[in-house]
Amino acid sequence: MRNAVIIGTGVYVPEKILTNDDLSRMLGKSINDFVENKVGIVERHIAGDAESAADLATEAAKNALEKANLKADAIDLIILATDTPEYLSPATSVVVQKRIGATNAGTFDINSACAGFVTALDAAFKYIIADKYYKNVLVVGCYAMSKFLDWTDKKTMTLFADGAGAVILQATENDEAENGFLASKLFANGDYAEFMGIFAGGTKMPIDEKVLAYRFIKRQKRRARAARKSFEGKLFD
Repeated sequence: MRNAVIIGTGVYVPEKILTNDDLSRMLGKSINDFVENKVGIVERHIAGDAESAADLATEAAKNALEKANLKADAIDLIILATDTPEYLSPATSVVVQKRIGATNAGTFDINSACAGFVTALDAAFKYIIADKYYKNVLVVGCYAMSKFLDWTDKKTMTLFADGAGAVILQATENDEAENGFLASKLFANGDYAEFMGIFAGGTKMPIDEKVLAYRFIKRQKRRARAARKSFEGKLFD
């Protein structure tokens, strides 16, 4: 039976670090009690002014290729998950393809917010088992949310950081169930679609002078409460 195994992994984080004490000084009040003791965050890596999503993703991809002992031109497909892309268009995956020299790879991006990497991994696995022409698939998740943070908003600027991770899946023929992927299924709840996001920049709210303030990540409290109430009602029906 055709399956997929991970043959290489890679990670990249920016050099710049912001600690909870750094953010406390920026906000003028301590965040340690909640952020460290309740959330478990002590510090976060933040992309530099000249670093972008594709920079992070490229380095993680190179690391994964090195660990897999694989040349970039052996990659058949690149699936990149991010909700902080290099551009609205073209896809960040094709930017990474050029930078690493994966000249034989197809590319596409996935935006599933926090579920992006596992969604991309699910898609890669199913490409491999469904189509014999895909032998090596590079999956990358990258996050450059600091570019969209409001650094005066305690409830968001304390939680997010930047970085990228990558894996290379390779096709295998193995009947042993414990070797490779066993199964996967995706779930989502659209009730939370307006809970938190970067709402400016798409066709609903194109960027102009009037909406520049909404380019930051936003929490929609009222909508979040309504969505949570609806979801909890479904759980306990």
